[in-house]
Amino acid sequence: FPRLHSLSVTNYPPDAAMSLVAEYPVHMKQLTLRYSFVPPSVFIKSRIRTIESLDITLYYAQLERSDEFYALTNHLFGRAVDVKRQSALLMSYSEFQLDLGRTLWPNLTVVRLMSQVDYATMEQLVRSMPRLEKMVIYELVFSQRPVVAASAPGGGNSGGGQLLADAFVSDDQRITGCALMWETAIGYLDILSLAYVSRPDIVASCIKRFLLHVPSLRSLHINGCEAIGLRDFVDLVKPQYPHLHKLMLSG
Repeated sequence: FPRLHSLSVTNYPPDAAMSLVAEYPVHMKQLTLRYSFVPPSVFIKSRIRTIESLDITLYYAQLERSDEFYALTNHLFGRAVDVKRQSALLMSYSEFQLDLGRTLWPNLTVVRLMSQVDYATMEQLVRSMPRLEKMVIYELVFSQRPVVAASAPGGGNSGGGQLLADAFVSDDQRITGCALMWETAIGYLDILSLAYVSRPDIVASCIKRFLLHVPSLRSLHINGCEAIGLRDFVDLVKPQYPHLHKLMLSG
């Protein structure tokens, strides 16, 4: 298909085997993969180097196919393919937790994870994907305390500062002295629910610190934001962290 400009594959039907030997163009306008895995070799061996818009939806990611998952997504969301506008990943249900040591997604701009995600994983995703603009998480859990870099506001990116062994600080005034700005692009974060597997004050501390670290964030929807005192906290620290003046809170 040397002149193909748009391709949509749903459930990878049996007659799609022809794609294994197909010739693809160097540039495509739209590539959409829905509901099941396409063998990674289809695209790894192809001539495709640029895509205008890329959309991958996985409703059921099986553990035995995790190697294929990382091979496919790392190729399409990684450095081998230049995505010009939007690249989106939706994972509805997965038998395995994301292994951030195996993900390489610098071109991903939108991610929707419709399952439980640990706070530490969310934080690392935001910090490791420089083009990520929007993230949706079904349920955020707090199984461990993150390590936080300390610095004054505007003190640089994550490359400097003193690491704190314990990120949990219960006093809002003390939290404000531990924020090092991260270089991120994320503007919209939607957390549909919070799993209080840890103490609510630890949950509140993690979310508050996150807000201070991410100057690019413009909209945060989080069910339960009133319960953990986010609005009062933002009002308290706005003078010290000017980027919070532009933050819209809802939930």
